[in-house]
Amino acid sequence: MIWKWYCYGQSVERKIEEIKTQNKKKKSRQKIKAELYDKMMEFAAEENDDEEEKFNKRNSLKEKTRGAVRVYKLFIEIGQEKINNVKETFVSTIIKFTEPERDQIIEYFGNHNSN
Repeated sequence: MIWKWYCYGQSVERKIEEIKTQNKKKKSRQKIKAELYDKMMEFAAEENDDEEEKFNKRNSLKEKTRGAVRVYKLFIEIGQEKINNVKETFVSTIIKFTEPERDQIIEYFGNHNSN
């Protein structure tokens, strides 16, 4: 499951970078992400969804995307090959790491690259 989140986060990050490099007008990262969410919502929202349902779906999409990007960035730092070593940790746990916890993990694996 972690691989799926990692790949989703990777694809989002790559798409953002692709848009940034192709765009003659310099758009902010936030604006690019908003446009990506708009495009994704075309597939997530249904015609009969009311505004509240659309709002909830968009927020859920944003939260999942943020989580996937967090997973991706963590494993970019410590090495994507480490994903195969994670056996008993849920994606939700990884997503909820605080900055100090994340930094501690990066430091540990930075000092123990052979594991």
